[in-house]
Amino acid sequence: MNSSQDTCLQPIELDAHFCFHCHPELSCFNLCCHDLIQFLYPYDILRLKKHLATSSTDFLKAYCLIYDGESSGLPVVSLKPDPNRQHACPFLCETGCIVYEDRPASCRIFPLARGLVRNRISGCIEERYARIPDPLCKGFESDQSIHLKDWLASQDMDKFNRMNDAMMPLISLKNQLRPGPLPLREREIFITGCYDLDRFRKKHYETGALTDLFSKKQLMHAADSDEALLLLGMDWVRIQLFGEIK
Repeated sequence: MNSSQDTCLQPIELDAHFCFHCHPELSCFNLCCHDLIQFLYPYDILRLKKHLATSSTDFLKAYCLIYDGESSGLPVVSLKPDPNRQHACPFLCETGCIVYEDRPASCRIFPLARGLVRNRISGCIEERYARIPDPLCKGFESDQSIHLKDWLASQDMDKFNRMNDAMMPLISLKNQLRPGPLPLREREIFITGCYDLDRFRKKHYETGALTDLFSKKQLMHAADSDEALLLLGMDWVRIQLFGEIK
C-alpha cells in the first residue's frame, strides 16, 4: 500500500462490479511501486524465490526486512525498498515488474484489499473486500468495468488466499496464548518454518527429524510439493511453539 494514499477503504460486495484498468500508457504507471511497505506472506516468498531461481535463505537476506509485528509480536517480512531509486520496489524496472507472474498477493489484488471476519451468528469465517482509493492512481478513471469475482480469478487469488489463510490459525494461537514478541529461539523457529522453506527442508525435513511428528503420507506429499512442505512447516511451528497441530 502506498504510504501517500488515502487509506479510507470503500467496501465492495462479492457480486459487485468496479472500474479499473492499469496499463503502461497511464501517467501514474509504476508510481505505486515506490515508497511503500510491502508485506510478504510465506507463499509470496515461495513464488518469488522460485521465480528468481534463488534459495529462500538468500532471498530473505537480499530483498527483505524482518521485524516484530506490533499487534501479533510475530516476525513480519517486508520487501526492502531501494533508497537509490526513490524507495522503489527492488523488482521494479523501467518497463514494469520483473516478477510480475509471481508478484505478491497484495500487488495482484490491488486496487482491492481483503480481510477475514467471523460471522457472529454462524461463527464461520467470511471474506470481506474493499476498494483502496488511491488519489494518484489513474486506473480508476477507466470505464472498463469488471466483476469482483472475475477480477479475483484473473489474478489467481484463490490459490494465494488459500495458502495465505493457512497462517491464520497460527497467528490466532499466538495472540491467545503468547502475547508479545517471541524469545529469540522461538522467533527463529517461526521464521524457519514459515518463511525460510529451503532452510526448513535442509535442517529438518531432509534429516528425518519430522518422522515422529507427521505421517508417512504427509512427508511423502511434501517431497513432491513445495506448497505441501510449506504447510508442513507451518504445522511444525505450531507443534514447536504450542504443542499442537490442526
